[in-house]
Amino acid sequence: MSQPEPTQLRDHLAEALRAAAFLCDDCCTEEDEAACDAAHPIQAAVLHFDQVADITGPVDAIADVMLGIVQHDLDSLEQQAANARAVARDANQRAETAQAERDRAMASVPLVCSDDRHQAKVRGLEAELAALREERDEDTRVMQALRRQRDEAEQQLDFLRAAVDLIRRADVSSDEILFGLDGQQIRIAVNVSDVFAWGCADAEDITPERLPILEQAWLDCRAVDADEWTAELYAARVRGMRPQGAAYPKEAAVAALFDACGPEREVGLGNPRRPPATAGSSPAAEPDACRVVDVDGTPVAVHGSGDMTAKDQEMFAEVVRAAKRLYAAEHAEPVERPRAQCHRFREHPGHLWLRNRESVHCPGFPLTPAPRES
Repeated sequence: MSQPEPTQLRDHLAEALRAAAFLCDDCCTEEDEAACDAAHPIQAAVLHFDQVADITGPVDAIADVMLGIVQHDLDSLEQQAANARAVARDANQRAETAQAERDRAMASVPLVCSDDRHQAKVRGLEAELAALREERDEDTRVMQALRRQRDEAEQQLDFLRAAVDLIRRADVSSDEILFGLDGQQIRIAVNVSDVFAWGCADAEDITPERLPILEQAWLDCRAVDADEWTAELYAARVRGMRPQGAAYPKEAAVAALFDACGPEREVGLGNPRRPPATAGSSPAAEPDACRVVDVDGTPVAVHGSGDMTAKDQEMFAEVVRAAKRLYAAEHAEPVERPRAQCHRFREHPGHLWLRNRESVHCPGFPLTPAPRES
């Protein structure tokens, strides 16, 4: 249906409104005026040469009359608009598809110019573009590296804050904490020198993963009123090893914490003695005593406590043999040396002290401090 011209539509609407207007000339069959108004809402107000020139009535009633005239045209126009929108969407899709195909085709086609000068210019521009892309990629890599460094620094700072706060709360003494620099990383460790090996400098690193172990060691030590053993207990749990006997705590409750860190260690190099007996755990240790040990047929007096195992005796014999070889190398003729008595061992100039606090009497052998182990 074609859309009517404005003048035609105006005339059409005016004719419809005149037709809808009711002129009451005593021909109404309604009972009263109210019923007549309800049955004929649009009424003629002015007649001009017997033609309705003006009407009265509710807006809704007038709108209904007009809508009845134009509704069909409005529905038709709406349908046409919907069809046009659908055609436009289809055209846009086809245009986008064509553009994508063109871009793909252009991407695979090198720039061609018949003029050598222009071709050289194009190659120069392409080289500049490649350089800019490489510079952009390098900037991206630098930014990523800086972000990683920033993140690592923040993580390290958070770790150091947490570690220092825990050390402060645990009241670990300053001589038990070591700080160092490994490249760009700050290292923090607990000093456990002589704890696991006699005469040995040693430390155990504190890392972010081990902070819970350090905190739990402090809590367990605090539970038995032994905060001063926090660093040693932390290192023992990290290593799964008990301390050497000379560095073992004497309190039974504290010793029990270290006993759970690992199996019992044999007495030997780095562990010169057994842990001290704790209350209720074992009989009292034997007091220091003087005994005689046979080394290659030569009786040698030894002052110390506890029984010597076969391994101890073999190590002791090697020390005595080494002392004899050293003395023989330094003296052309052997010197007859009288055997000293046990009560003179501590005063005799040839008294040799071992690291495990046992002593060997080697008359004539100079007193030399034992070298520290690294």
